[in-house]
Amino acid sequence: MENGLITRWFLGANSGAGFYSLYDNFASGDGDFLWVIKGGPGCGKSAFMKKIGIAAEEKGLNVEYIRCSGDPASLDGIYLPSLKTGWVDGTAPHTLDPVHFGATGAYLDLGVFCDVESAHKIRGDVAAISARYKGLYARAYDCLRAAAAVAPEKHPDLLKGTEKAAAVKRASAAAARELPKMKKNAEPGSTTMRLISGITCDGTVFLKDTLTTLCKRIYVLDNRYGLAEPYLREWLRLTRERGLDTILCPSLLNPSVLEALIIPSLSLGFLATSGDTDPGFKPYRHVRLDALTDPERVRRLRPRLRADMKIKSALLDAAIESLREAKDLHDALEAHYNPLIDFDGVRAAADKEIARLMAGAGQP
Repeated sequence: MENGLITRWFLGANSGAGFYSLYDNFASGDGDFLWVIKGGPGCGKSAFMKKIGIAAEEKGLNVEYIRCSGDPASLDGIYLPSLKTGWVDGTAPHTLDPVHFGATGAYLDLGVFCDVESAHKIRGDVAAISARYKGLYARAYDCLRAAAAVAPEKHPDLLKGTEKAAAVKRASAAAARELPKMKKNAEPGSTTMRLISGITCDGTVFLKDTLTTLCKRIYVLDNRYGLAEPYLREWLRLTRERGLDTILCPSLLNPSVLEALIIPSLSLGFLATSGDTDPGFKPYRHVRLDALTDPERVRRLRPRLRADMKIKSALLDAAIESLREAKDLHDALEAHYNPLIDFDGVRAAADKEIARLMAGAGQP
């Protein structure tokens, strides 16, 4: 049996805009069915989905895993494309409900496996931990907003229109080499939104394996000054114009701009990087967009840019430390609930879902 295609993404991000969510569009295509899982902390939602994912992999199915932005070791969702079926944690901060109950989705309540009567007795501890947890997230988001505000591309005097136009021209030239000719009356390609990195309790996590799994050829774009955005937007325009489907990955600090673009049908991808870290793979091409800027202007602004980068780095470190402390509190919250959960019941519920998978049906 051949192995299926395994990809891992984030759908939520701790960002400069607060909690940024793409959950509303998960498993929302034509014919898709989404199981929305409800239940409190420590109720086994992630373990439930992991068990289904392992069974699907063993059957050779393609599996799309959605990692938790608070704890990347946990799952917030999985999707099985061949069955057009997904499962997702529908609790805060990404509270979800089926769009059309019964028709496009339904609930799976793991809360039924919790001894609610005993949980009521620990309400004081639970409320106190939850309040501290929310406070740490508020601090993390304050730091991330401030970090986004001092990012180099936010500097009003850094880029000129002519430099952005040069980046667009560079993209057009590359697209002429890579893209097929435009077909007459072609329908525009579809766009899927995913996050390929996350600011988490474990630091900044980049899901390199997903990019290298989907793309045999990856363009790495220099992006110290923000020129990857017009470059990627031009690629998106030309790709959709030719009827090709794309996956867009917003930037973490500023989700209105792009970090990556993937064209699965061409096994082609693009990744914007500040150049501070090694992406962990050998790029197919290295596009030196920073060289399009006016060197004299950059030299004049360099002291300010360096100072801003130091401030940004310190703010990111502070945000990550708050997320680490929040993760410790979440672990403490789960430790209060774990003794109250019937995990045999949770495992049995997962086995029931797996039995339907093995029968070739993920939907009701």
